[in-house]
Amino acid sequence: MDQILAHLPVWAGILALVGTFTGLTVAGGLAVIGITDKKARERKAEDEKSQESLQDRIKSLSQEAMAAQDEKIKVQSQELKDMGDRVIVLETENTMLKKILLGTDEKSVAYRSRVEATLLLVDQLAKIIELNGKKTDAILDTALTIVKLANETNNHIEKLVSTLATKI
Repeated sequence: MDQILAHLPVWAGILALVGTFTGLTVAGGLAVIGITDKKARERKAEDEKSQESLQDRIKSLSQEAMAAQDEKIKVQSQELKDMGDRVIVLETENTMLKKILLGTDEKSVAYRSRVEATLLLVDQLAKIIELNGKKTDAILDTALTIVKLANETNNHIEKLVSTLATKI
């Protein structure tokens, strides 16, 4: 035991050295862990900031894309409306021209009615002219007969006058 006691300071020194070494090792390890942990936290914070920045950029780009799409939709909607209006105008013109070509529009129908009425009048006038022609021919024949009779009467009167004149 004396021997143990004699070596006790050596053993105590060894234990102190081992304890100090172990303490320093643990402290160093904790320091390394702390430094590493701090750097990890800094990297994590930087990653979070860059992720937030990236998310903000994505949101910004998404909003710009949506605004561009909305504008495109607005322009195309207006173009579609304009084309629809143009189709309506063209269909109206087409219907009008079709009616005109087929002669079923109001003016063509009224014109056709006037033409039919005119043709009836012309037909009636032709009949009247034909009747008048016949009457005129009859009147002319009668007039010629009257002139002939008047000439004969005149000749007869002249003969009578000359006969009377010779007797007087």
